[in-house]
Amino acid sequence: MRSVILSIAALASVLSAGPALAEVVQVFGLNPARNDRLAALRSIVVDGFGGSEGAAVTIRLEDMLRAISLDGGPYFRVLPAATASGGGDALLRGTADADVQFQRYTEKRETCAEKHGEGKCLRKEQREIKCSRRRITLQVSLRVVQPDGTLIHSDDAPEQAEHASCEGDENPPRSRGDVVRDLIARYVDRLRPEFAPRFTDAAIRVDENRKGLSKSDSDRFKRAVKLTKTDPRAACAAWAQVGAANPGHVPTQFNLALCAESLGESGAQAAEAGYSKVLDLAPKYGAAAAGLGRLDRNAQARGQLAAHAGA
Repeated sequence: MRSVILSIAALASVLSAGPALAEVVQVFGLNPARNDRLAALRSIVVDGFGGSEGAAVTIRLEDMLRAISLDGGPYFRVLPAATASGGGDALLRGTADADVQFQRYTEKRETCAEKHGEGKCLRKEQREIKCSRRRITLQVSLRVVQPDGTLIHSDDAPEQAEHASCEGDENPPRSRGDVVRDLIARYVDRLRPEFAPRFTDAAIRVDENRKGLSKSDSDRFKRAVKLTKTDPRAACAAWAQVGAANPGHVPTQFNLALCAESLGESGAQAAEAGYSKVLDLAPKYGAAAAGLGRLDRNAQARGQLAAHAGA
């Protein structure tokens, strides 16, 4: 947990000190896993999936889980069921099958009915041509169960790909195997946010509105906006001067809250107070509400990390 916090703090420091590409402040943090109970696990036993695509899905899931890392080391200990002797915190199992359906139909297309000797089309006409629509469905039923039998996650949502082709088309449809592999990759990528928190960073635009400031403070505010491109820390220091003299100026207070958020965990409390103050002054200020949302998600993710460390 501590190494993750240090990683976030270090990245936040680098981002806040580096040049930006526009009038933005970079914020860095964590997004929580969608499932608290999955995020708390430290070891997962993966049982080989059944079904026509079970082996491929099993391998892809194991690779995804092993690749999750927030502190340089693996987040989960992944144990194949065939070699797991002492068991794990949960068992992941399921089935995976691919189904192919075809639908025949016709459609009208303009085609050349008569050509000149040099190949130029002299007359065109509407013709009915034969077409086929192929739909490939990957149906995976996944369950994650604790040793006492408690179900902590399930997923039955299919992944689909559809392709239509007609007589005369230049590009043939992709092979069934290629499409199924893509569907498996898409399915596993969709599952990743369920299992563990993720690092995030975002470039948040500062508020450039200087209305209501004195001439001197307006000039200082304007310089701060420009400094976000080259020296974000200096920009934040300038806004702190403006904010001290103008506690009711909403854009300045928002920018100060954004500056605090960019510091990572060390600035989270000041950022929350700052965004809350902005909403007290301007209840419909959406960017401040969004900032509180980011802080809430970051706090939830840190709670998940604490539960994971103590599991």
